[in-house]
Amino acid sequence: PSSGSQASTVKVLTATDNKVSGFLSIETRRMLNNKVKLDYDWGTMLPDGYLEILMNVFGLSEINQKVRRSSYVVTRDNMMKMISIESRIRYGIPVLIMGATGCGKTALVEFLCRFVNAKLFPLNVHGGITEECVLEFMQKVTNFATANRNRNVYVFFDEINACESQSLFKFIVSDRVMFSKSVLPNIKFIMAANPYALAKRRSEAEQQVVGITATTDAPKQLSEAQEIEKVMSRLVYRVHPLPNTLLELCFDFGTLSKDIEQKYVTPMVRRDLDHDVVNKGAETFREWIITTLASSISASHEFIRNIEHGTVSLRDVARCIKLFNWFHNTLQKRPEAKSYDEICGRSIIFSLMICYHSRLSNKRKAYLIEIIRYIKQ
Repeated sequence: PSSGSQASTVKVLTATDNKVSGFLSIETRRMLNNKVKLDYDWGTMLPDGYLEILMNVFGLSEINQKVRRSSYVVTRDNMMKMISIESRIRYGIPVLIMGATGCGKTALVEFLCRFVNAKLFPLNVHGGITEECVLEFMQKVTNFATANRNRNVYVFFDEINACESQSLFKFIVSDRVMFSKSVLPNIKFIMAANPYALAKRRSEAEQQVVGITATTDAPKQLSEAQEIEKVMSRLVYRVHPLPNTLLELCFDFGTLSKDIEQKYVTPMVRRDLDHDVVNKGAETFREWIITTLASSISASHEFIRNIEHGTVSLRDVARCIKLFNWFHNTLQKRPEAKSYDEICGRSIIFSLMICYHSRLSNKRKAYLIEIIRYIKQ
């Protein structure tokens, strides 16, 4: 704002390029010139540009150093998601994020809390958690929120539909009641849930490649409990039905498309690659390693999703980079160590073989052909 209640500039954010200006006439755009910023050049924007947008939207005066030193990769995709989540929270609306495992839900919530300087209390929900464990956890949250009433406290229930205590979560999150008392107003709730997705059916030969199976004489007519178990066994994630009041809060986090995932993979490789690789060799060679590893990981994910019908995530990306760093350091220490470029090449191949090739059933040869093609390119 320039003075009083007037604003000097107005900026309009859209997730799609040229979405706003495409609806306006040339005359309108000229009239708004230098007054309203309609579109951003997302293709050339650096991470600091996204941080500045978040700072302005959230009404912060500066970005704290913990955020600037964070290893989290900010993109247009997760920036828009953080704005959407924080907008709901500021209006007192709990957030339920529905998305596939490993698509960045937990990391996004952790970074958002650091950005807005909110205390985060995460709870990893699983099938064996009891209502007593949830209440004990919430008691710790309440004690902290009572002692810090001027600070927002974010409670993050991760994989909330993994356990049977859905009615308890409904009372705490939606009704904001616990121990017959109202939940403190500075306690905000964010939940993450796995989607109700049916696993893609494989042929009988593929299903019998790996694992131990047991056969029994099934009854001719299944009971209601057996019918439910049959449906649950066909889901990608073993989840429980959410209460309707929580479903109404659902925010579709979605899955990462190939293009968006690539925007995560390349910065992750560049950030987490061993410093010895970064400081060794020519600039063009370093870029070759980064480009080759990132494109090979993306190709592996596409192969497993489309050909193998499996599930991959950003956790696999981080795992593959760690494996590359381990092989890179180990191969250099061996007495029969080869040239440095061969060590890096072998490190890429070995990390891909362990992280992706070993999980395949009968498509390993096809995977090798695909990956070799990417490396040669």
